[in-house]
Parts: sequence; structure tokens; C-alpha cells
Amino acid sequence: MTKTQVSDPEEYLNKLLSKPYKLLAHPGIAVEALRRLLEVDRIRSFFYLALIHQEHLACFGLSPKRTYYEFGVGSGGTLTSYLRALKSFCRHFKIEPKEFHIFGFDSFEGLPPKASQKDDTAEWTKGNVQSRSQRNQLIGAERNQRHGGVAA
Repeated sequence: MTKTQVSDPEEYLNKLLSKPYKLLAHPGIAVEALRRLLEVDRIRSFFYLALIHQEHLACFGLSPKRTYYEFGVGSGGTLTSYLRALKSFCRHFKIEPKEFHIFGFDSFEGLPPKASQKDDTAEWTKGNVQSRSQRNQLIGAERNQRHGGVAA
């Protein structure tokens, strides 16, 4: 895993979140957060920064406090990255992980059919973003059903 070279940690953190702010009104936290972030992968870094940002916004009542929603959990890869970032975040800021509320949702069917003109894009097709294992299970079930319950 390679580490990113950064000359200005505050600028780097602001660029990652695309919002200029002082992390928890303490610039030293930004430097420490950056040091820790560069030790982990990119998605975990994103989640770690998002946790800091959410704590900051929650102080002003602008974000639900310590709540995470994931729509399209699939096989849980992204959720696992979030949980690893949460573990690091909680250890660093001395917060109990049980103070966080985590909600995951998935239909396991991929995207629904297009419902309006707003959905009319090349990326929006029924079943898109469905995981391979889920897709294979559905294909197997359809084949089984076509052959009268007998595996083909």
C-alpha cells in the first residue's frame, strides 16, 4: 500500500470532502486524522473523514448524530470498510462503537425498472448493480423453475 505525499493536510482533507471546514474546530485533529487516514485504504479513508464531518455537523444539529444508512448492502464489502473506519475512529476519539446506529438495506434485485424520464440513462437498467452471486442464484432459480423443479 503506497502512502500519498501531502504538503498541506488541511487542504487535502478539504479536497477529499469538497467542503472547507476546520475539523471539530481544532486544526491539530486534521493533521492527526490525515496521518491515520494515509495508513488505510481509500474507501476507509473516505468513511473516516465522513465520520469526522458528521460529528462536526451533529454539534450544530445539522446531521443525525452517529447514524449510518447504506442502501444496497450487497455482499457487505462497503459496509465492512465503514465498520473498520468506525473502529479506528472510535479508538482515536475514545467513543464507544455501540453509540452508533447502523442500518443496511438491500432488495437483492438490483435497480428497479425505469419509473420516469429522470431514470432514462444508459446506466439505469433493471437489475443493474445486482451482485454476481445474487444474479447467479436468480438465474439458477429461473432455470430450475423452467425445468419443472429439476436442475438442468
